[in-house]
Amino acid sequence: ESHEKVVRRYLAGIVNARCCGKNEDGDKIMMKDEAQEHKKRILDRSVPLTKQQLQKACSVNYRVKNPHYISGSELVVRSLRGDAKKIEKFVVDWRKH
Repeated sequence: ESHEKVVRRYLAGIVNARCCGKNEDGDKIMMKDEAQEHKKRILDRSVPLTKQQLQKACSVNYRVKNPHYISGSELVVRSLRGDAKKIEKFVVDWRKH
């Protein structure tokens, strides 16, 4: 998947999130029809992205904590399951390296 496609999808998603909402000042952001048209323009690869759109995409927080992440040490502990023989074998193998 191209980077441009990913950026365009992200920017189109922002339009969806802001559709029919209000900004910090309480002003209406965009009507639904207007938002759909704007989204179509963003997704249309024949229409170049603006400098502002590219800057918005560059400022995204791309480091997001994975809620399903399990550390290597946790995986080892889970795999040993308190089994004395497995723990003994793991310790012996670990010390050999």
